[in-house]
Amino acid sequence: MIKKKDKIISIEKKLKSNNIGDLLPVIFSQFSKDMKPLIINFFEQLDDSLFNYAEKADSNTKQSLYFESMRMIRKSRKPIFLEFFNGIKNTFQLYKKGEYEYFNSDAKYNKQTKSLKLSLVDEKDLDESLAKTNLINKSEMAFHENIFALLKRFSVLASGTKLKSEHNPIGPYVIVNSFANSIRTLELDIHINLIVYKLFERNVMGQLNRVYNSINDILARQGIIPEIQYNVNSNRATPASSFNPQTSNPSKTGSEQANESNNPDTSAISTNQNISDENYQLISNLFKQNQTTNPNQNANGNVPIANIDLNSMLNALSILQTDLLGKAKIKDSESKSPTEIKQELLNQLHSLDENSKEKVVRKKDEDTIDLVGMLFQFIVDDRNLPAEIQVILARLQIPYLKIALEDKNLFADKTHPARVLLDKLSLASVGWTKESDVKDKYINKLTDITHQIFDTDSYNKVFFDSIINDFEKFRQKQKKKSAVLQKRTQEKTLGQDKIQQAKAYTAKTLVSKMTNKHMPTLVRDILLGEWSSVLVLIYLRHGVDSAEFKEKINFVDQVINFSDSKQSITSTELQNLSKNFKKGLELVAFNAKELMEKQHQLVECINEIHKLKSESSVEIIPPEEVLKLSDIRNKNNEIVDYIEEIIEPIEDTDEVETIEDEYLQTIKKLKVGTWLEFNKKDSDSIRAKLSWISPITGKYLFVNSRGLKINDKTINSLAKGLREKNIRILQQVALFDRALSAIASKMQKKD
Repeated sequence: MIKKKDKIISIEKKLKSNNIGDLLPVIFSQFSKDMKPLIINFFEQLDDSLFNYAEKADSNTKQSLYFESMRMIRKSRKPIFLEFFNGIKNTFQLYKKGEYEYFNSDAKYNKQTKSLKLSLVDEKDLDESLAKTNLINKSEMAFHENIFALLKRFSVLASGTKLKSEHNPIGPYVIVNSFANSIRTLELDIHINLIVYKLFERNVMGQLNRVYNSINDILARQGIIPEIQYNVNSNRATPASSFNPQTSNPSKTGSEQANESNNPDTSAISTNQNISDENYQLISNLFKQNQTTNPNQNANGNVPIANIDLNSMLNALSILQTDLLGKAKIKDSESKSPTEIKQELLNQLHSLDENSKEKVVRKKDEDTIDLVGMLFQFIVDDRNLPAEIQVILARLQIPYLKIALEDKNLFADKTHPARVLLDKLSLASVGWTKESDVKDKYINKLTDITHQIFDTDSYNKVFFDSIINDFEKFRQKQKKKSAVLQKRTQEKTLGQDKIQQAKAYTAKTLVSKMTNKHMPTLVRDILLGEWSSVLVLIYLRHGVDSAEFKEKINFVDQVINFSDSKQSITSTELQNLSKNFKKGLELVAFNAKELMEKQHQLVECINEIHKLKSESSVEIIPPEEVLKLSDIRNKNNEIVDYIEEIIEPIEDTDEVETIEDEYLQTIKKLKVGTWLEFNKKDSDSIRAKLSWISPITGKYLFVNSRGLKINDKTINSLAKGLREKNIRILQQVALFDRALSAIASKMQKKD
């Protein structure tokens, strides 16, 4: 089966002996092929955007408008698609006839003023016309060199007619107006219409560089001005653009760029004049300093040495990439070191071209290869990334080497989409653990992304933006689930802290009142058992300063006082004491029978102390026996659900000594969301995120990536862990920033 690309090249060869006008179908075919994925992506992004607007709408009317617009556009997607390309096809037919007025409209585009001359129009048409004018202007400024080359070549095809910008059959003026005609029948709301144009600007017009390069390449191969000199006045400012076109020179064809790659170049890594990464600038300068001889001269210093051209290296890398993808699943295949990949690249080049053994890799390309190798060596050695994640990301070296060779802005520009993607993947992976990755969803997502990158021959902004958007949606779903679990974990921990605080206060209060007091064993057990539960419950419900809590504390004072035989008690006081006792026990879920038994026991005990003293069988605790906090236990098993069955020791036997040093200060500065690694001698390390700091105990709560509790630690315990190297704070800085910083430092030390 003959591929479409091969078919186009075959047609081009035949054209050289026929009429040059027959080239137009080939140009239209290539243009359609390059534009279709952009249009498809535009519709997908438009659908997502309208849905998001609908979710955030502040009224039912607006929400209905967004959903209705979504429905209309989905229903009309195919007709719009066909109408758009039919409009372009009609433009080609008119161009072939020499008729260059492609659109009949009351709004005429004025090239000199770069505006539209309007007749009386309504507000909607005016806004649409302004949006079109703005979009045409932006596109012409963004791709001015490429459009200049196209206009020169289309003028030659038009028998030397000097064409204007709007006469270019694939220029911004034609594309924008064809699109406007294709959506006009929808009669969209003015607000929706502007959203549509904005997304068309971002997803189609902003990505025309590759489209224009392809057409310029075809025309150049046909001998239609093979080389174009684009002279720019040095005093003329470069027009600003909202687009981010590819970094290759848009006025040059693929052939011209390949020829340029064979020219001598004494610079190290080619730099962008607007470099935003200082570490990359430093690395670039260090590469230049290490270049002591002209890379295009042999050892004798006279005879030029031929360079291996960029296209050959890219072809060799594509073969290696395909070979790796075909041998086994990327997930299961063995990772190769950066040095091995560099050697395999050279071996592949030599196998493709025997003459390449007599050539050398250009210095700037070799520096790029080495820099990419150092980047991925950093990934392999990066302790911030789990080992399983390192293996997956390290296999992206070949694709990223291709990207870096074609576009040096991968390192220079912090907003480069390929760089942004790798940064996002690494940052999202810091807290990954196999135990927290339910059904391997995250690891499989990462593997799918690497497959997507491996399975693509050429890369552009649209490709990476699509992957980034998809990954962000995946991460948002995970974060929502994690946030719910984290909130539950925090609420549960806060509840436990409050209970512990209540127990501690209750215990200390009882100890202070009961120490060195004469009392029967029964009274002691009641106060430390059933009544301590009552105090904890009232503390939690009403607080320590409430009348309810003071009332229950007063019962403690009374029962201790009445336990002393020297103190007198009336029957009325004993009756009130019994009622208060019953009232308190009812709060902690005692049934009627148990309440009667408890009341009877307490009343009989008090009566025995005061009336039957001479025949007393009540065991009195001697005053010498001092209570300790660790003696306090809850004797009752039938206690309210949220109060623990046994009161744990209040004293923290594992409390670590406070040492004021840099480690303690580091912990004090920890922010919620920071990931730490806890290393244990007899088990694997654990990664956990600081989720919350208790306002009651001051303990730091740590959760895994799912939001489930891993542990909670005191500030002193964490400082001790840092001090003894059992705890490590994981860096959450973008991978490229950390890598380039480390590479720059390492290169400086060598010098």
